[in-house]
Amino acid sequence: MCRRLDEDCGHLFFKCKCVKECWRVLNYENVRAMLEGSRNKTNEGKIMATTSEICSSVAYHLMELEKLQNLVPSTKPKQTLKWKPPPCEFYKINIDASFHLSTGVGGWRMIMRNAKGEVLEVGVGHLQHLSSPLHAEASAALQCLERAAHWRMPCVILETDSTTLSDALM
Repeated sequence: MCRRLDEDCGHLFFKCKCVKECWRVLNYENVRAMLEGSRNKTNEGKIMATTSEICSSVAYHLMELEKLQNLVPSTKPKQTLKWKPPPCEFYKINIDASFHLSTGVGGWRMIMRNAKGEVLEVGVGHLQHLSSPLHAEASAALQCLERAAHWRMPCVILETDSTTLSDALM
């Protein structure tokens, strides 16, 4: 946080001036103080909190945070995204992919519709030997375009939530 060379966990989570400010801004200074006190007691050889006590405390604070978030009105108007059909001579394929960094595996899913919005095909699949999220998205797009070729679709709109893939394809 503050680029201190000898930064340890105690400094990073409890003692650093920058971190203390974050706790204050989040309105959790009391939680920081309580956790720091527990850590100090443990370091002095006093009774350590049990795993269930710690989990209980974390669950309580998460519920409190969720309640607070529900009370704060959103400053942005909520956007409702609605699927739009493609032009009459086109087909639209909506795709999404997932990627797990440590295993290099992921998955994909798609839904293929015509200009009337009728579902022609849905698909899911497993992907292996992936190197990145973009690789997963590109592999998903390839799977879907192969399905479109199988259906002999002359004009396809591929819709993805990956701006990187979208930009690369454009």
